[in-house]
Amino acid sequence: LEREAALQRFREALDERDRNAVAISELARQTERAELEAETVRARRDETAEAEQRAHLRAQRDAAELRSMRGELSVLARALERQTASREEAGAESARLRRHLGARQAAAHEVVLRGAGADAQDHALRGEVDLLQRELNEARVSLEASLR
Repeated sequence: LEREAALQRFREALDERDRNAVAISELARQTERAELEAETVRARRDETAEAEQRAHLRAQRDAAELRSMRGELSVLARALERQTASREEAGAESARLRRHLGARQAAAHEVVLRGAGADAQDHALRGEVDLLQRELNEARVSLEASLR
């Protein structure tokens, strides 16, 4: 009877060991999946941050170009005013300056539109970075919970 009880305890210990091994294996798989997910989220966050940085640099470049064009437009506008004061000399030159001014205004307008697009893209990228940061935090919490 004592021997049977010892065998029963031994079987129970083996069963518990097997259950523990399965649980450890499942926990290891969950941990690996969580680590892969966290790495994916980090990679997406990094890509988004890089895209945001590029958009920010593009917006800065466009703003500098716009300032430069505004300066050029100011110079061209003053030149146009001087030219229109003396109509005899200004005939051909005035038409050329108007065309050039129009082209520069169109280019400045395009830069303004690109800047607005870059601002919208910058805002969208910031939102995506925030989302990815939350996902990363959730993945970390999930990983920590699965490790406990």
